[in-house]
Amino acid sequence: MFKFLRRPYPFNIDLKKNIKILFFVSLLIFVFLLFFQPFRVDALKRIEKIYLISGLVIVTFLSLSLNLLFIPLALKKIFNTDKWNVKKEIIWNLWILFTIAGGYFVYFQMIGMFEVDFVLIVKIIAVSIIPITALLAIKRNDLLRIYLKAAKEVNKKFEQKKNEEEKKVQFISNYIKDNLTIKINSLLFVRSANNYVEIFWKDNNTIKKKMIRSTLKNIEETLKEYTNIIKCHRTSIVNIDNVKKVIDSSQGFKLFFEKIDFPLFVSKKYIAQFRELSRRKSLLFI
Repeated sequence: MFKFLRRPYPFNIDLKKNIKILFFVSLLIFVFLLFFQPFRVDALKRIEKIYLISGLVIVTFLSLSLNLLFIPLALKKIFNTDKWNVKKEIIWNLWILFTIAGGYFVYFQMIGMFEVDFVLIVKIIAVSIIPITALLAIKRNDLLRIYLKAAKEVNKKFEQKKNEEEKKVQFISNYIKDNLTIKINSLLFVRSANNYVEIFWKDNNTIKKKMIRSTLKNIEETLKEYTNIIKCHRTSIVNIDNVKKVIDSSQGFKLFFEKIDFPLFVSKKYIAQFRELSRRKSLLFI
């Protein structure tokens, strides 16, 4: 339960939105009091009813203005949306309930139309819950929108990853019959071999390689759109997603791949780029 209370919870600091909420909830209170008349107003004159309802709406408006606009603006460090959690949200809503109910109570004392007894206090609290309920409903709707947006982002990334996994790349050889087409995510690395290049890739649980008549420059041009594939040496291009581990030695970085019994090296020229990309990919350094 205590873990639940520490869960992050978004705090709305959008001024325009809070002003709209302020007017909406105040209007809701006006309609509720006008049609349901929870307080004993039968004996009151029409003008007295209007004063009573208008006063309660004004109290609601002022209380919500204080809590939705002025306090969060004055205490920005406390109402930091990045540090807000469920526990703070519960305490904050109880405080809003207290200020609204307290405002109603003071208002009834001031106008002196009713005897302040237990029944009236219960009604004051019950009516005070209405704005809180409306606020909670609005926040719940906001949360659903946030979760829906997050779900869409996750699905979008999943689809992108799936598309990338299914995407194929064709390596063109000077001899057409030696052209090679593989899934881009299966590529391990490419290294030059005189007037040829050696291409290593995964095929299920096996490692395959093929030598084609081409240059590393041509291969680099073919793979330039893929941000996870970089040149790490004048003789090598590597798919960083398939690097198993990295050893930082006196000779520089050594890159190791699963089921490959030799490493690739990262030359000084490409170390900065490699460090940045490996940081984002959370590669294992030893």
